[in-house]
Amino acid sequence: MSRISRHMSGPDRQRLDSALVTAGQSADAATRAQIAAFESILRQSRRGKAAGRNSLRDEIERLTMPEIADPGIFAAGRMSDLLSHVIEQILPHLDMPQDVLDITEAMLREEVESQREIQDRIGEGSPA
Repeated sequence: MSRISRHMSGPDRQRLDSALVTAGQSADAATRAQIAAFESILRQSRRGKAAGRNSLRDEIERLTMPEIADPGIFAAGRMSDLLSHVIEQILPHLDMPQDVLDITEAMLREEVESQREIQDRIGEGSPA
C-alpha cells in the first residue's frame, strides 16, 4: 500500500494503488531513482516534523517569502515611487500586446493616484 493511499478508502484507493504500481513498473531507472529520492525526502520531513522541527509547509514559506531587511520600503510615498518606476521604466520594455500594456498602465496609474489620495487624507488628519 502506498503512503498516499493510506488515507483513502474504497474504489478510489484501489485505483490509486493500481495506478502507482503500474507507473512504478513502467518507469525507467532514472524515474524510479527520482521517486525513491522524493519518498526519502518525505520520510525525512515526517521524521523532522515529529521531532518538533518545521513542517514542509514552513520550510517552503521560509524559502519563498522575502525577508524585508528595511521596512522603510513601505514608508509613505514609497509605493507611488515604485509604481511610477514600473510605469516609466519597466512597462515600455515588456513584450506584450499594446492593449494589455495600456490596461496595465491605466491600472497602475489609478493605483498611484489612489495612494496619493490616501497620503493626502492622512496628512489632512494629522495636526500641524
